[in-house]
Amino acid sequence: MGVLLSLAAALAYGVSDFIGGIAARRTSAWPVALASGIGALVGAVVLALAFPGDPAPAHLAWGCWPGSAAAPAPPSSTAASRPGGWAWWRRSRPSAPRCSRS
Repeated sequence: MGVLLSLAAALAYGVSDFIGGIAARRTSAWPVALASGIGALVGAVVLALAFPGDPAPAHLAWGCWPGSAAAPAPPSSTAASRPGGWAWWRRSRPSAPRCSRS
């Protein structure tokens, strides 16, 4: 059963990545990201309603930790992809001493 669920998850990931890539070529990445986030939320709500349960607080903590750890990713990837990129980082680090060859 675990192998079948893993294969289904891999197939769903591959299909969604392919469709997201095609959509991002046709329009800006922001509407694609918004639509994928809304789709994920709708899917999670449907699954939560279809399979009700009684999670323990430890289960909820294990579920919240990855989401909070991944929260800085979208703003930092956006900052890295704009013109100038991480210019604030390049200015703040010390430059290496230059060696002159005589």
